[in-house]
Formats: sequence, C-alpha cells, structure tokens
Amino acid sequence: MDDSSDDDLEDVEDLDPHIAAQHLHTRTSAGKNQEIHITLGPLENSNEAKEQQRIKKAIDSQKRKEAIDLHKYQLQILAASLFQLNRICNDDILQGLILSVYPDSFITEKKKDAVGAIKNKLRWFRESFYHAIEEYSETGEEDESDPLPPHLSIWGKVLKHRKGTVPQLATLFTTLCRAYGLETRLVCSLQPCRLKKSKKRKLEDTKLTNTNKKSKGNIGKGATKEDPILIEDDESTPCLLSQLLPSIPAETNVWTEIKIKDNWRCVDCVRGIVDQPELCLGNATQPVQYVLAVSEDMKVFEVTGRYIQEWRSVASLRVDETWWRETLRIYFPNTLSEDFDTEDKNLADMAIKQGIPASFGALKQNKAFVLERHLLKNQIIHPKEPVLGFVKSEPVYPRKNVCTLHSRVYWLKKGRIVKEGEVSLLKKIRKTGCKIDQMINLDSGSLSPEDINTKLFGEWQTEQYTAKATKNGQVPVNEYGSVDLFQPFMLPKGSVHLQHPGLGKVAAELGIHAPKAIVAFEFRMGVATPVHNGVVVCQESEDILIDAWREHQKIADDQKEKEKKIVIWRHWRLLLQKLLTRELVRS
Repeated sequence: MDDSSDDDLEDVEDLDPHIAAQHLHTRTSAGKNQEIHITLGPLENSNEAKEQQRIKKAIDSQKRKEAIDLHKYQLQILAASLFQLNRICNDDILQGLILSVYPDSFITEKKKDAVGAIKNKLRWFRESFYHAIEEYSETGEEDESDPLPPHLSIWGKVLKHRKGTVPQLATLFTTLCRAYGLETRLVCSLQPCRLKKSKKRKLEDTKLTNTNKKSKGNIGKGATKEDPILIEDDESTPCLLSQLLPSIPAETNVWTEIKIKDNWRCVDCVRGIVDQPELCLGNATQPVQYVLAVSEDMKVFEVTGRYIQEWRSVASLRVDETWWRETLRIYFPNTLSEDFDTEDKNLADMAIKQGIPASFGALKQNKAFVLERHLLKNQIIHPKEPVLGFVKSEPVYPRKNVCTLHSRVYWLKKGRIVKEGEVSLLKKIRKTGCKIDQMINLDSGSLSPEDINTKLFGEWQTEQYTAKATKNGQVPVNEYGSVDLFQPFMLPKGSVHLQHPGLGKVAAELGIHAPKAIVAFEFRMGVATPVHNGVVVCQESEDILIDAWREHQKIADDQKEKEKKIVIWRHWRLLLQKLLTRELVRS
C-alpha cells in the first residue's frame, strides 16, 4: 500500500467516534423522504441497440438521397424555365413590340454612350410600368383578333396594360436592351428546395406559419405584412416602379446584366439598382444558392461568386459542381467548357482585387487563394510558388496551383498514360474492395502495401496515349488480353472496332485474332469490373469476319425458326389429344 493510502487510514483513526456517529445519523435522517431514481440505458454491446442504430442510419441515408434527388429535379426545372425566358427575350416580334412603345428620341441616341442609354432606358421603364402581384391568367379576357402567337399573348397584355410581375418586367427590360443592340444577360437566382433543413430554419417556418394564421383576414388580397409597399389599397392596385425605393425589401430573383467596357454591370429595373450587386443579392430570396446568367446566344454562366463574397456560406447548400455543370451543358448546348473557365477566371480576378482574407474560414472556399489545410486527400499544390502571403504563419498559394491527382486507371480512361520513371506523389489507401485473403497475405509479408494502396499522379506526369499498330494479323492487347478503348483515338492503327453480337465466337472458329474491347469500368462492392463492348480486328479480316457472321446468323435464324415450328406442332398435337380425350369421356 502506498503512502497516500496510509495517510488516509491515519486520518480515519484520528476521527472521534462520537462525532462520526452523530454525522452519520444526521445524513440518514435528512435522506429519509428523498427518492432515488436510477435509469439504466441500453447496453452498448446489445444486438438490439446495434440493429436500431443501423436502421436509423439507413433511414437517414435514404432521406438524404431523396433530398438530393428532389433538389436536382427542381434545379433542372428552374434551369429549363430560365431557358424559356431567355428565348422570349430573343423573340423578334416581342422586340419589335417593345420598340414600338419606346420613345423615338431614345432610339436615335448615340450608341457609343452606353451608360447614358442604359440610364435613359431605366428611367423610362420605371416611369412607364407598374408592378403587379399576380400574373395575367391565360384564361382571362382574350381577343380573338389578337395577331400575336400563343406564347406571346401574355407578354402582349403586359405591354398593353404596362404592368407585370418581377420576372416579367425584368424579361421585358432585357428584351428592350437587346432590341437596342446592347450585349445583355438575363440573370436569375434559382431557389430549389434546401438540401438540409436546419433546426433554426424549422423554428422560423413554424413562427411564420403561426403569424400567418393570426394575421389571416387583416391583410389585403395578395399582400403580406413584410411587403406592404407593393399594395396601395385593399383592391391590390399596382405600384409604379419609380415609387419603389432600393432600400425597401422585396424579393427580386430576376434582373439584367449589361456589358459596359468589357465589364458586366447588374441592373435591377424593378428597384432601380445599377452596378450594386450587394443590393441585388439583398433583394433576392435568401439564402441565395445558385445565380445563373444566360447570354443572347444561349450560353449559360455560373455567376454566384460574383454576388456572394463568402463562398463557403453557400457551398453546403449546393450539389456536386461537376454534375451541375454537365447538366447546364445539356440545357444550354451552346455553352463550352471554355466559357466556364472564362467566368471562373473573371471571378478569381475579382477575388484577387479584394485581397487575401484574414481568417481560415474565409479562405476555405475562396476562388483565388488556398491553404494547404483546405486541400482534399487527392490534391496538392504544384508548384509551391509564388507564396502570396501568410495567414497566422501559414502560407497562402494561388488557387490555380491546386492540382488533382488520379490513378493510372483514371488517366487511361482519359486517354493518357503515366510517363516512365514518374514517382507517385500521393498514395490513396483502399478502405473497400480489399479481399480477406489479400489482407492475410499482407500480414504474412507476401503482399506489399503498394499492391493495396493506389498510386496517384498529376496530369503533368502523363502523356497522350499513342495507339500501337497491328502486326501480322495480330491486334496489340494489354496484359489481360483485351484492348483498352476508352477513347476513339485509342483504337490500334490498322484495326476496326466491330460491335456485332457473337463476333467473338465466329472469329474463334475462323482463327481470326479478335480481342474484346474495354470501354469503361463499373464498380461493384468497391471492386472495378471491366465493361466489354464488341471486338477489335485487323482491317484485312473485317470483310471475311462480317460475311461469316452473317452466314452464321442466317443459320442460327433458320435453326430458331425450325425449333419454333416444332414447338407449334407439339402444341397442336397436345391440343388434339385433349379434344379427343374429352369426346371419349363424353361418349
């Protein structure tokens, strides 16, 4: 026993027995009327608790997946609607209509003074049009003699009555600028459903619902307490745009961008805002997640970073950027990858002008600067120069120096191979797909860790894949006896790719070398499985193989037809036997 234990025992021995007994009696009498509750939680190793935890995790994962899918569906719908609005802005009939109501004195003004022309158009537009709460219904009053096409009937009513909603007015103003010859883009803040609803958001929604229930009947038709400026009386009279001040809060999710001296200036015709992106952002529905700009030639640009300085505040609200850009290219096929790169460069230049942020959080999703701590597992900074500055003794590098590393298989699918003698810069540890016997061999020392870890390389360590040529009727293959054909230019010289079903069997009968073509990889349970599509043969064997395949198909079709007739006759014979049996039973 140690010294501390001896000291404790000595202290107990020195205590007066009478005092100890009195102290014990006091504590016992004081706790007579007190209740003691003991709650036992579930055992940590209980199978039932583990099963409940697994089910809860699966349910949460499914809910997350459904939320992401719904978010993507709504994004695609909103992108398609923006595409239609931009087509309306390019309509020649609508441009002619709006020019017909535009003052002649403004049409003849000098086009070199773009700033003055924009101010004149904005002043006239806000003094001529009214803001309306509800859109015109297509089932309303219709003039049978209306010469406008059906898709322009609503816009004709907006021009006739000089009033419309925010999207309609912004679309008309963009149409006016394009009709005048200005280079413009229609900008829209897309508001899909949230990927994840925070507890604070839920409480706000609950309070808003309760407030609406209490105030029901006290607000005019189509109005709310948060936006009283748009309603002048109980009859929902539209308000003239010139009476709306920029400081008055309003949800304006559609506005215009006009190019002036190689710079895009935002113009909100409803609020009268010019070149003030922070006000355009403040008047949009919060939180802002996606801001798209569509040009006259139907090219789309992601300009969210132009209006949001703290990119990390919206990064968690957005889906995967690669999927989003590929989806935009589907709806806007004129958009090229270079257009995205140009816009990203413009946003990076804006971030550089603002200077290096002073906090780690502001640097996490910055478009121009990066810290090593914010890199992904397969990213490095190459080269590590120049060092633009320091934040709390950590060096800050340009964002353009961030390089993403990939495995040999990834680069091969892109049509590139790793150069000889290149050293792997990173190693990615495989957490899935490792077989149990491989792990056992690893422990025994027969399998090295490099066989399980995946080596990663940068693009500068790779070179363009050079296809080999066929020789003596033989097609060059990989170590597995197949042909890598992830890209069209990877086809060996002097060969053709044939995708007829059953060609491999016919080629084997004729003795023609026809290896399978690998066009992709699919992953099952963490293991990559090659996807084959057709065979690759020499050009001199193509005609022979095709003729033999056609003969083989003819023989196979005849055999199938013969077997089909045999089955038909068998069924007829069975039917006749059943009929004879029934007649015998009846007689």
